[in-house]
Amino acid sequence: LTVVAEGVETPEQAGWLAEAGCDVLQGWRYAPALDEAAFVRRFLAPAPRAGDAIDAVPADVRPEPASR
Repeated sequence: LTVVAEGVETPEQAGWLAEAGCDVLQGWRYAPALDEAAFVRRFLAPAPRAGDAIDAVPADVRPEPASR
């Protein structure tokens, strides 16, 4: 049985649920709700190809830069 917690909003909730053995967490803490246009850009638009300029990727779906 896989346990999924929905509606997780705070680090405290996430910590408690993880300690309680919850398998999967989802909610505003991990990804805010998307309007239709943002959903299409994020999940239905063609993926960027190797060599594409970062400016060709919509800002709201760009990966975070790696920490050094």
